[in-house]
Amino acid sequence: MKINEHPLKGWMPYKLVIEHNIPLVHWLYGSDTAFNRPFFENSISQCKSHKYNSSGFKCMSILEDMVEWSYTLPEILPINLIFHISRCGSTILSQLIGLNSKYIVLA
Repeated sequence: MKINEHPLKGWMPYKLVIEHNIPLVHWLYGSDTAFNRPFFENSISQCKSHKYNSSGFKCMSILEDMVEWSYTLPEILPINLIFHISRCGSTILSQLIGLNSKYIVLA
């Protein structure tokens, strides 16, 4: 199955919480939101303003579901990892790489 046809298209896991000793994954609908903000939390904030995420309902799943669903999704292998310290230029570097739609960058 292609990702464009998958029921999880546009949805992303963004937070893991433990409730009653059960790990739960919180999901956000991001449509086609590009994670091109300087920080991950900025991109998440943009997604939270989507109408699907603004209702009183929260979309959650158990962690084991993610393992099962992963078998139906195409894999994307990481090519590079930028390890950084404060004020070293990593934000501008990741923004420059993210300008090319061929790459997926998560700041």
